[in-house]
Amino acid sequence: MNQSVVSVNSEELETLIRRVIREEFVRLLQNPIRSLLEDWKQEGPNEPEGDELLLRDALDVLRKHKDNPDAWTDWEAFEEELDQEEAMNELPD
Repeated sequence: MNQSVVSVNSEELETLIRRVIREEFVRLLQNPIRSLLEDWKQEGPNEPEGDELLLRDALDVLRKHKDNPDAWTDWEAFEEELDQEEAMNELPD
């Protein structure tokens, strides 16, 4: 096995490191990271019947509670309640 010794000064090393980092950023930006919401691998099998059942259940809940504002909560209140339960260690593991 042949070995070579390469000497670089600190300026050349810094230039090399900057170029490699820049090339990595360009590569990463060309292939954007997909979020979980965009990752179709998270989806289950195509089940139109199951999807229809979930939709019917959701619509039933909406119809049942549409005139009862106490049955609903806004997102901020939900997050606040979740934070409180988490702080009191009341969330299931």
